Formats: sequence, C-alpha cells, structure tokens
Amino acid sequence: MAEGILKRLLAAEAGGAKGDSAAALISVSSAGTGALVGFPAALEAVTVSQEAGIDIISHRARQLSAEMISGGDLVLTMEIDQRKVAVGLLPQAAGKIHCLSVFAGEQVAQDVADPIGRGMKAYREAQQRICDLLQKALPKILQQASQSR
Repeated sequence: MAEGILKRLLAAEAGGAKGDSAAALISVSSAGTGALVGFPAALEAVTVSQEAGIDIISHRARQLSAEMISGGDLVLTMEIDQRKVAVGLLPQAAGKIHCLSVFAGEQVAQDVADPIGRGMKAYREAQQRICDLLQKALPKILQQASQSR
C-alpha cells in the first residue's frame, strides 16, 4: 500500500510543478523483510487501495536485498524491526534507512501495524496511517531527492 500511496502523492506533486520537479524524477518501489516473493497484494489491501483511487492489482511481493538498499537513495520501513533487518543487510547504508514514523517527524519510532489477518478495518487504519505519515514526510523526501539530482 505504501508504494501506491507515495506514487500517488508524488504524481500530484509533479502535476502541480512547473518544469522538471524532483517529484517527477523519484522512483518508488517496495520490498518486504518477510515477503512471500511473487505473491500479489492481499485482497484487502487491493480493495482499500482501490477505494482510495490507487491501483496495486499488479503488485508482486519482493524480498528486500542489500542490492536494493545500495541502489536506493532512501529506504523507509513501516516497522522498527524492519529497519533493523535492513541495516543488517547493508550496515554502511544505515544513514539512508529510516523508520517512516521518525522520518515523518515523530519523536519516537512507532510501527505501522501490519494489517495481515486482521480484517478490513485494520487495512483501512494502516492505509490512513501510512498516508498521514507519507504526507508529513513528503517535503523531506522531495528535499532529499533535489539534493541527489
């Protein structure tokens, strides 16, 4: 869900910008630390995303790797433990790996609760939390992307 939400936010940002904006040049992808590689997004995630106008029907799970981390400018995790796993995969990249809640400005890292197996309400809550955090983090994401150009 997070990939779809961030892509939508960036598309909206790029659509309102003149010339080539950082938002238009940012590439977004997602991977998990316990992914069932190749599996589609959960039906509940697809449904909740569609309700928000986001299409994730073609999403397939990927396992996070050191190569993915190395190739990215920024890695945002939903959970504190996911950040630990990511840093363990590539310790020298620790400075670009962040728990989303902290990157978005919260003083204390807080997990975005994984909704798997907890019903539609949990998916809607997770989507809203991710959306809120990404909206707060967007200026920082755009600033970082501008500095990387």
